[in-house]
Amino acid sequence: MNQTYSARMTGDMLLKKEMEYVLREKLQGKSIEQIKRTIIEENVFQYRTKETLNRVLRTIFDRIQYIDDELAYVFLHGVRQDVYAILLFSFLMANRLPREFVMEVVRYHYINQKRVITDGVINAFFERKEEESEDVRNWNIATKKKVRQVLLRILVECQLLKKEEQEWRITPILISQRLRELVKKDDTKRLLLKFVLDE
Repeated sequence: MNQTYSARMTGDMLLKKEMEYVLREKLQGKSIEQIKRTIIEENVFQYRTKETLNRVLRTIFDRIQYIDDELAYVFLHGVRQDVYAILLFSFLMANRLPREFVMEVVRYHYINQKRVITDGVINAFFERKEEESEDVRNWNIATKKKVRQVLLRILVECQLLKKEEQEWRITPILISQRLRELVKKDDTKRLLLKFVLDE
């Protein structure tokens, strides 16, 4: 997967309800263009500005490209942990830096029996990315701070991390056997198991 580091995620949210709407419409056979048109014309999501709506739509459609019909069905009809796992999967697949954070920090710590991530560990990750990437190095201080905030907030909302004062406790997402078996059939979807700390 060849993605650049992007600071576009500074405005990202979990977007659970919005993703649910789009995936339901998609499973009913509507095209992406039909869904977009309906959302915009009927102001389905009730955003105040067109700029915000366009940003949200871009984020949603970046993410849903990683959710096929089988995953969409589980998202719409599965248990809560499966929904969070699929939200996390789509967020991480669409965003290189958060994906690397989960694989290089969260997963690494969990595998090595370290259940807590400190500010120092998070800072070290961002410093390492600055050394590795001119894109990250060129972000201003406010952008770096916002990327970090959004990343941690979404991981907490997806229940992979739990905030405890100045630390984050790693909490694997306990997915259903149904979702586990589904994602095992495809190498890309199988990454979901690594992201939720299931394998």
